[in-house]
Amino acid sequence: MLKNYESLAKDVLQSKKLSRINQGHIQKLIESLIKKQEFNKFRLLINQKDIKEIKKNKEYKKFIKNLKKFLHDTYSVYQVKSDNQKEAILDLINKTKDKETLIELHKKMLHTHASSRERQNNYKTVYKQIFEICEKPNNITDIGCGMNPFSLIFSGLTKINYIGLDFAEKDIQLINNYFKLTGKRLGFHGQARIYDIFNDQTEIKTDICFLFKMTDVIDYGSKGHKNTETFIKKIKSKYIIASFPTRTVSNKKMNNPRRNWFEVMLKRINKNFRTFETKNELFYVISDPQSR
Repeated sequence: MLKNYESLAKDVLQSKKLSRINQGHIQKLIESLIKKQEFNKFRLLINQKDIKEIKKNKEYKKFIKNLKKFLHDTYSVYQVKSDNQKEAILDLINKTKDKETLIELHKKMLHTHASSRERQNNYKTVYKQIFEICEKPNNITDIGCGMNPFSLIFSGLTKINYIGLDFAEKDIQLINNYFKLTGKRLGFHGQARIYDIFNDQTEIKTDICFLFKMTDVIDYGSKGHKNTETFIKKIKSKYIIASFPTRTVSNKKMNNPRRNWFEVMLKRINKNFRTFETKNELFYVISDPQSR
């Protein structure tokens, strides 16, 4: 059965849009998704037969369709540029010494991911607003980091220890290459590692935790927002910075971008918060009462 899960994960990774994702992460998703009642027939099928024998079966096709939809909604929808472009930009970043060119290259890298693309011209403002509320940190943990590490050049921070967590294996490799060759030159230390937001039980303990546009991912496939509440409770951080889009998919400004459910939840679990807004994004700066 596990061999079949491995083969299924490898099949999914053949898709160019999904090829940067860690195989182990996809296997865990398969193990989780296959437990759902709607996939009972497929579960029996994959337990009894080799994966090669069932690829034309309608239950197989139904399962693959659902799995790819999940991966599209939580990962590939955020990808803008191709893999080769990311690698080429990084190569130039690691070789460039001219400051202005370096900044422009960082912006180009931020443009390769939908979330960082939207805030690529606002990062200085975002960091300024955050550090007006929080003291400047020694440590930052960034959950679902995407290309966010390339924004640190706009933070004004030095001697910072940054940890980026994501499940895109090739992006993790790219980020670690960046930190190894360029991070020290810019005055900060960092690393990135594979993180499965649905199953990883590693304790998050840091000064500031970034949770940019992640609640929809955390709550994906579940009713309500219990998953987000549980997740936030387990973060051991002086501050959590959570964000939400303020525009619809069609790029129209939301009439009421504040998330009432989120604010009610924060009050219920005894968290303080302050907010600020940029053109496309609403930020919540969250803290425990005793930390203020």
